[in-house]
Amino acid sequence: MRLWQRGFGAHPFSGCLAGVADLNRDGKPEVFVAGYTWQTDFGGLAVLAGATGRVIATSPGPDSVPVSHVSVGCADVDGDGRLELAAAVSGRKAEVLLYRLGEKGLALVARRTLSQTTDPAVACECRLHGICDLDGDGKCELVVSRCHKRLMCPDLMLYPSMYDSCGPSVLGASLENRQDIPLPARCQSVTLGDVMPGGNIEMLVVTDRLTLYSTEAD
Repeated sequence: MRLWQRGFGAHPFSGCLAGVADLNRDGKPEVFVAGYTWQTDFGGLAVLAGATGRVIATSPGPDSVPVSHVSVGCADVDGDGRLELAAAVSGRKAEVLLYRLGEKGLALVARRTLSQTTDPAVACECRLHGICDLDGDGKCELVVSRCHKRLMCPDLMLYPSMYDSCGPSVLGASLENRQDIPLPARCQSVTLGDVMPGGNIEMLVVTDRLTLYSTEAD
């Protein structure tokens, strides 16, 4: 039985990611949705009432321009007892944004630009892989990856691309940079876990091979 359905605008090669959380602590769960496109030229972030699908708040982009919110996560990032939405944005800039749901909608509380370009043939990509306490200090870190993608062919059905400026980054609760790991190839995925017993969380990074990283100093 279908309970509700919601669309977010027609666009070719589009997709969305969704999660559920009580963002405003009213005892009623909300659904948060990040919209994106393969061309990174359309999308946004929306919060819906879980029971009805009614749109509570939307954020078309940090500069009031629709941009691809390619991934989103939810956590009490700064430890103040309130949940934040962390969104990774791709387009002319690769950015990480922190939003909080309030009475007036989604408020942007922190913003970090990882890279940007003025070349129309290049897209800056960014993806959020996880939010957790990596080093056991009681504070959350955000694990993201970034890269630059240059199309080698204008035919989007073929979609061959070249990548550079690749690698994961670790950001603090205010999106300050904690660690950058340069990579020669695009980061396909990052898995977080206590691989080396001891309490700290390690990062399993997949490129054309699998590599284990720690946030501890060398």
